[in-house]
Amino acid sequence: NGLQAAWFFAQPDVALYQDLEDVFEPGHCYELGLGVIGGGNNMKDGSGIEICLYYRDANDTKVTVASEEYTYDVNDGYIKHFNDVWVTLPAVKETDPWANKCIGIEIISTLTLADLDPETGRSGGYWDIDNVRLVTNVPAENNDSLNVNVVQ
Repeated sequence: NGLQAAWFFAQPDVALYQDLEDVFEPGHCYELGLGVIGGGNNMKDGSGIEICLYYRDANDTKVTVASEEYTYDVNDGYIKHFNDVWVTLPAVKETDPWANKCIGIEIISTLTLADLDPETGRSGGYWDIDNVRLVTNVPAENNDSLNVNVVQ
C-alpha cells in the first residue's frame, strides 16, 4: 500500500525470500505480483530484479518453478509510481514436483560481479518495492471463469 515499501539495492547476491505455509495445490494457478520503482540513486542502466515462485526439494534446496525479470531502462528516468511485475504459474498438476509442497516467494537482484563499476566496485541504485501479492486462481466448474483468492 506504499506505507511499508522497502529499498532493495542493485547489488550482486541481494535477495529477499519467504517460505509460506500454504502449498501449491493441484488444479490451482498462481500469480505473484510486486510493485516496483526503479532508478533510485543513479541506478545503472540494465539493472534487473527477478521475482520467483519456488518450492524446497528433499535437500531443502530452493527450486524455482516460475519467474519473471524486470529490467531498469535509464531512458525511462526515475519513475515515481509503482509498476506491477507479475509472474504466473499455470495450473499445478498432481505429477508436478512442486504439487502439495510449501510455496516460496523470492526477489533477487540479477546483477553479477561483472556489472560492477571497475573503479568503485559499485553498481549504484536501488529498487523501491511494495505490495507483494500472491493470488490463487481456481477454474470454476463447467465454465472458463476463475474464482480468485488472495493468499498473502
